[in-house]
Amino acid sequence: MTALTDYRASGWLIVSFLLLFSAVSMTLGMLQGEAPDLSGRSLLSLSAQCEIPGAVNRDMFVVHIPEEALAAPLLEKLCQNPVIVRQFGTVEVVWGYKVSDALEFLGKGLADLVMTNENIMQALMGEPTHNYHAILQYPSYSAFLLSNKEKPLLEKSYYIGKTLGLLSSPTSRSGHILPKRLFNTLGLDVDELDIRYASSHAELRNLLAAGEVDIISTYWQEADEKAFSRNYITPIRENISGARWYLKLAQRNTDLVCAVQDDLISLSRTMNGYFRDVTPVWQCESPEGQ
Repeated sequence: MTALTDYRASGWLIVSFLLLFSAVSMTLGMLQGEAPDLSGRSLLSLSAQCEIPGAVNRDMFVVHIPEEALAAPLLEKLCQNPVIVRQFGTVEVVWGYKVSDALEFLGKGLADLVMTNENIMQALMGEPTHNYHAILQYPSYSAFLLSNKEKPLLEKSYYIGKTLGLLSSPTSRSGHILPKRLFNTLGLDVDELDIRYASSHAELRNLLAAGEVDIISTYWQEADEKAFSRNYITPIRENISGARWYLKLAQRNTDLVCAVQDDLISLSRTMNGYFRDVTPVWQCESPEGQ
């Protein structure tokens, strides 16, 4: 977003929604005969872990990410990282985008390494409370409405009778928050719109390409040039701050910062699309003499 006040306002709105949704979810779970999770770990989050062979240290290095595609390659890198091997006995990577995740992994400081948006980190006061430090930044981007056959209009009547593709994650700005805010501004009742929800931006693009939805809300990337036309995008908001990687530091553990940062940069070079371009926020110094 373009202003700090917008960040904080959006952040607190998200947190309020998180608290309400978490309470409702727990109530529904009990009504359906499901025991609520009281361990601080979300029931539906998925995870993978590795135990470091011969490790004496029993500390666990916990990572939370929104994208499952990052889990396996990131786990492999971290489990082979010599600094991680010295300081921890187990590495666990948890992925999921549910509204409760931000409260559990950030609000309670359960994650050592997390990828999230700056406004959520600020709203949950993760930096002063749990000593999270930003180490890497993804680029800013713009949110668009994208169609396959025409340029979407910002008019109320245009969306009547159309099927819209949005992300199911309520914390996604380009895929959920901003388009719903736009529809409300246009005087549309979101509950009465024909909305098809997807779990990822890639799935949204597949739905649009297959003709299963008329319009999606997403961001533009170079790979879209092959499947879609730039003439058929309508901006919703520009200059949205990109996601960041945050590392929790109880002390100035610079070896850990730089080792994790190196792994994340190396991983980004193997990715396609948005996750390929990442910039260091924490400046690591080279060892003396190098």
